[in-house]
Amino acid sequence: MPCKIDDEYFDCQLDMADRECLNPGECGEVQVSFARIDVVASLIQVDGRCEVCNLHPIGELLITADPWVLIADTIVEGEIRKAVISRIGWTVGCVVIEGGITAHLRSQNIGLTEWAEIGHVLTEGMTVTVRVETVDQLTRQIGVSLVEQG
Repeated sequence: MPCKIDDEYFDCQLDMADRECLNPGECGEVQVSFARIDVVASLIQVDGRCEVCNLHPIGELLITADPWVLIADTIVEGEIRKAVISRIGWTVGCVVIEGGITAHLRSQNIGLTEWAEIGHVLTEGMTVTVRVETVDQLTRQIGVSLVEQG
């Protein structure tokens, strides 16, 4: 879905944080992910606005927080943390680390081959222990490896 910041359009994904959907005229909390965060990051400002578009504007986002401003104070490479599997893809799972931080867990980081289906080993809602392997400020991605299940 396109989002407009200033006069530029960027591909983004919106995930509802506090409910399943919004009806016309309602407000709600969403998490925004950009396909090219490395390009968009410099335009994101707390208290800034972002227009959500389809063929026409369909809503406006007020940016209330940018968790990457203080990421170095929040998580450090090499740390061991508890996490919960939130989503399972083909070769990548998303985990929510203590403190609400989202990270990616790839099949090769749990001892599988690069293209192995991660869903054969992990399930959504499963609690795991992970090691923080990478904190990439440019792409705003955190990579973790599996230490243990349960």
